[in-house]
Amino acid sequence: MAVVTRVVDGRVCAYVLPPEVHGVLEPSVVFEAVKGDEVLDHAVTSDLGRLVYTTGDAVVSVVEGAEAWRVAFEPGADHVFHHRPGCVLSSDGREVWVFRPDAMAGRGTADHWLVLDALTGSVRAVAELGTSGHGADQFVSPVDGRVLLSVGEGQDGCPTFLGSLSGDRLDLSPFPWSDRVVVALSPDGGCFLSVDHAGQDDVAVHAYPSGDVLFRLTVADFGLDPEEFFAEFVGGFLTAETAVVAFLGETDSGEHFTFRRVSLPDGLPGPELVTSAVSPESVSFLGDSTYVTSSSSAHPVRVRV
Repeated sequence: MAVVTRVVDGRVCAYVLPPEVHGVLEPSVVFEAVKGDEVLDHAVTSDLGRLVYTTGDAVVSVVEGAEAWRVAFEPGADHVFHHRPGCVLSSDGREVWVFRPDAMAGRGTADHWLVLDALTGSVRAVAELGTSGHGADQFVSPVDGRVLLSVGEGQDGCPTFLGSLSGDRLDLSPFPWSDRVVVALSPDGGCFLSVDHAGQDDVAVHAYPSGDVLFRLTVADFGLDPEEFFAEFVGGFLTAETAVVAFLGETDSGEHFTFRRVSLPDGLPGPELVTSAVSPESVSFLGDSTYVTSSSSAHPVRVRV
């Protein structure tokens, strides 16, 4: 069964999603972060037994209400620039993949990617990326367990890597472009979505793991005015055959957004997907014809399309 998480009032809530559960969700487990920690990114194991989260200067694991381990980022950050360390659990829950934005933290080095043992916090592998990112998104392949890393360097671009763990070595395969932001990996692991970084004027569907572009669609292809709309750095997969991308419009009357479907078998733009979302960033597509978004209770609501 699917599990989604949200930070609500400073606590990390995990929600188990059986197929028949819809509407406002009640948390199955609630985790308390260690007192004084600000949770920047987080992940929960599928058995709901362990929380892992990052702060500005550490990655922490909590089990049964207590800190199980803590790995500090050394040396301490100068906090000169905005930086957001990130974490994700491997598909089997045994490893924690951590993006450490060392350059923006003022540590005097390029960024690093770490793989930790989820049980003990010991470092399994580490690789220097050569990037200077503020943050990054990580996507775990359900097919081979490799991880896609999309590093956000602000105006300088968005380098993307494919990482695999080989014993005590983290093997890196950089993609031959740094001008696209990866926003989602398909539930079957066969493809992923990206958005043009500089102009945000198109979205692309790539084959996984090669990164080859299967097709590309511009803002105009969706019947939208490219002078008014641009592609947002969010998206997902409604089903195995339907992706969803978001566009934000700016007019004299203010901002507005729209979700549009994409048919993956034929590479054609589809109709609008009307949601109850208050913003594009508040939606997560689960790949089973449902999505979750925010509600007035602060807990997420699940909607079937």
